[in-house]
Amino acid sequence: MQYAQRVQAASMHDAAAMTNLANVCLSRLSGQTYAKRRHAQRPARKG
Repeated sequence: MQYAQRVQAASMHDAAAMTNLANVCLSRLSGQTYAKRRHAQRPARKG
């Protein structure tokens, strides 16, 4: 029982870490694309 609980807790922790990592990567990617879009839109507005 204890071993199973430990494995379950470890797998849950790994899943949380993976989701956190994925969220960070997604936020960084979306931030980069957002910055690129904003940068690309600026000259069009000025022109």
